[in-house]
Amino acid sequence: MKFIGIDLAWTYKNESGICVMDESGEVLILESAVFSDEEIINITKSYGDEKLYIAIDAPLVVNNETGSRQAERDLLKGRINGHRVYAFNSNRTFLTKQHLKVSGEKC
Repeated sequence: MKFIGIDLAWTYKNESGICVMDESGEVLILESAVFSDEEIINITKSYGDEKLYIAIDAPLVVNNETGSRQAERDLLKGRINGHRVYAFNSNRTFLTKQHLKVSGEKC
C-alpha cells in the first residue's frame, strides 16, 4: 500500500510537489519540480500494481466562470477554533486568464 500526495502548482511554469510514502511511513519520493502532467501520471502509474491512496491539492473541478465555488462559500461561513477561515476563490475566468488553463484538469 502506498500513499501519494500531489500539490499541483497554479501554473505549468512553477514547481509541483510529490510525496510517496509506504504504509510504515517511509518516504519513497519527496520532490518539488516543474512536472508535466505526463510525468505526474507516470510516477503514479509506477505504483499501479499496489493499493494506492492519492490526495491532490488543487482546484481540479472549477465549473464556475466567476466568483467562488460552493466549497469556498461554505468554508467562509464557518469558523475553526473561533477564527474565520478564508480560501482563495477559484474560477475559470481567473485561472484561464492568468494561467491559460486549470492545472491538472485535462489529465
